[in-house]
Amino acid sequence: MTLAGLDIGTTGAKIVYFSPDGRNLGKDYLPYPSLRNDSKQELDPKVLRDTLFSLFRKAALAHPDLTAIGITSFGESFVCLDEHDEPLFPILLYTDKRGKAEKDRLVSRLGEDKIIAKTGLRPHEMYSLPKLAYWKQNEPEKYAKIRHVLLMQDYAFYLLTGETKIDYSLATRTLGFSLETNSWDEEIFAALDLNPSLFSLPVASGSFTRGIRKEVANACGLSKDILVLLGGHDQFACALGSGVLAPDEAMEGAGTVEAIVPLFQKTRPNSVYAKDHYAVVPYGDRGYLAYGFSYTGGALSQWFIDKIAPLEQAKAKAEGKNIYEELCSSYKGMPTGILCLPHFAGAATPYMDLGSRGVFAGLSLSTTKSDLYLAVLEGVAYEMRLNLERMEKDGIPVGTLYATGGGSKNPIWNQIKADITNHSIVLLDGEEAGARGCAMQAAIAEGIYSSLEEAKKAFVHPLGRVDPSPMWHAAYNEIYASYEKLYAAIRPLWEK
Repeated sequence: MTLAGLDIGTTGAKIVYFSPDGRNLGKDYLPYPSLRNDSKQELDPKVLRDTLFSLFRKAALAHPDLTAIGITSFGESFVCLDEHDEPLFPILLYTDKRGKAEKDRLVSRLGEDKIIAKTGLRPHEMYSLPKLAYWKQNEPEKYAKIRHVLLMQDYAFYLLTGETKIDYSLATRTLGFSLETNSWDEEIFAALDLNPSLFSLPVASGSFTRGIRKEVANACGLSKDILVLLGGHDQFACALGSGVLAPDEAMEGAGTVEAIVPLFQKTRPNSVYAKDHYAVVPYGDRGYLAYGFSYTGGALSQWFIDKIAPLEQAKAKAEGKNIYEELCSSYKGMPTGILCLPHFAGAATPYMDLGSRGVFAGLSLSTTKSDLYLAVLEGVAYEMRLNLERMEKDGIPVGTLYATGGGSKNPIWNQIKADITNHSIVLLDGEEAGARGCAMQAAIAEGIYSSLEEAKKAFVHPLGRVDPSPMWHAAYNEIYASYEKLYAAIRPLWEK
């Protein structure tokens, strides 16, 4: 028996395979292109569909004993299908700026406080409903042909099963889901003149269907009796796959996006969390997750390597060396003294300001590429600390961080994060937390384990712990005092 987690991301999708006892059996990954410029941030839905079917065929070939697939995906973006299941519009990514006028119209009709109370979200154009309203406003003839609006997870679920279901955690990313009733909020939809029946039926995370479409089974070589499970929004699934099951624990996702996702008990009105743009997301019967994130975590590290240090990268590759270790060669434990504002794709929480830009400050003629790279790592960590402090102030306590993602393999970055934030970081075996969270839920659905605690013992394995240095934390405090002022100081420079 093989269990799998399908993780649909913004740059590619992957299926990761697990044994019932939690061992990682490998993965298949396929990238897809995206269109990204100042006016558009899009994916081609037909390319996504073809990629998913290619992955299903690979899964059938690699693991004929595959019995269950759990699905997780990034949020907000959606596919609009006509009566023949053909896409009508490109997929707008969350960073696409279209939908702002529609968001403003929604706020003018209902008021921001009312929307926050209903959804746990501060209104923003990144969410699904303003973007769908944009299509209705600008291409009404095409919009009239829509029969299904599916986010990435429920799109894959629909392709496999023919059923339109979406789990609560992903439904929250639309700006149209009521936390009070666990259903689509008709008042919000009506305010934008949208039809909630176009969307999938909201169901609890971990809900599943056994059996897939006959034509899909035949075309891909999959068993028609495979169990297909809704594994949650990617941050939800990553939290599960990191073993975050108790209050105050938090997933620290060091991927393309840097994320901090704590589990907490909601004790204050949604408005308290939403003023800093922290989403309130249902986490089964355990409480809620809050989402703090920076658009550029690993993405900024990769940008530096690709744009600033391509020669060093080529040399390290030729000599069989690790480029990350080479770029960290000047690390001595102490702060660089350079400030890097990591807003190279705009600012995420607590600002949610797509107009913000990245900045290096404090350079001198003695600054080296290694110093600059370390400043990048520090900048991401400073932004983490900013979010952790805001969360604590808003009543979202955060204790130990459970690190996952490619960035967690860099020991120097882990130490920098611990020293700057003054939080201990538990390192985990394996990078595929989202897929692992899906597989854990699939193992429970298959009756292999009776609880998440049992599944965690099999699937989640700590490798070690990084504790902050009191001396270097004190040194970073002086730099952080300047970092806190950087955004407000330079933001007016980008005003048009």
